[in-house]
Amino acid sequence: MYTLLMPQSEQEINDILTKAAKAGGEILKKYFETKLEINTKSSPGDYVTNADLESQAVIVKTLEKLMIEAGVPKNEIGFIGEESLNRQAKHTFIIDPLDGTSFFAFGEEVFTVSIAYAENKIIKAGIVYQPTRNFWYFAEKNSGSFLYKDGKKTKLQIKYVPLSKSNVSLNIGSHVEGMRKILKIAYNLTSHVVRIRERGCISLSGSDLTLNNYNSFIHARAYLWDLAAVKIILEEAGGTMCDWQGKEIDINWDEPNKKYELLLGEKRLIKEMLPYFRYE
Repeated sequence: MYTLLMPQSEQEINDILTKAAKAGGEILKKYFETKLEINTKSSPGDYVTNADLESQAVIVKTLEKLMIEAGVPKNEIGFIGEESLNRQAKHTFIIDPLDGTSFFAFGEEVFTVSIAYAENKIIKAGIVYQPTRNFWYFAEKNSGSFLYKDGKKTKLQIKYVPLSKSNVSLNIGSHVEGMRKILKIAYNLTSHVVRIRERGCISLSGSDLTLNNYNSFIHARAYLWDLAAVKIILEEAGGTMCDWQGKEIDINWDEPNKKYELLLGEKRLIKEMLPYFRYE
């Protein structure tokens, strides 16, 4: 019998995710601002580096080791991630070992390690870790969202800001059709908001909404590993993650490579934004 996430060990999943994220982060710090091996995937702007691959391998190894030490049988530990990683189990970790690869490759500190933990296909916790600046967002289901920075732990809460006073962030991405749609939406919104700014790295930009400097985030083609950790961080801070029709994101575990259109923010603001999501 193991006690993971039982009341007497509620800190345990926090420790496991933090240790694994930092292990992956050490790999990223080793490669940051160095010459990388870059392989193109679906387009010139969509690629993977040796840093991604090594970080993922270390994260998987660390999570497996720590979970076994916590008393979880190896055959009940699963993983979902990039590069065809799909081994689901009772306890499944959804991993993005380097979210923001393009920024990382060009020496910008707009990247993270992102890990979510799901038990029986329900996300129970998530972490978004920025290695070079050593801060992270963490959330556990029904326990709130927090920012850990400079030795301080700050509870996070999204505030409602009306559309006319809101700052919108979006990720244009590298996919042509997604870019066309999102730019049209940005055009529709421009005269109704304070500012629209392009920001990359879904997990970082989405988690940053909990600081209330930006009030919403739009993305056209996100994968499960992009959105899983930020989803619980956002929700535990009082926000929501929905599609472009306003329906809350329902993860399709049978199709881990599914692409999602995302709109993130406070629920009332999202409702005000939806009439401008026209792109035909």
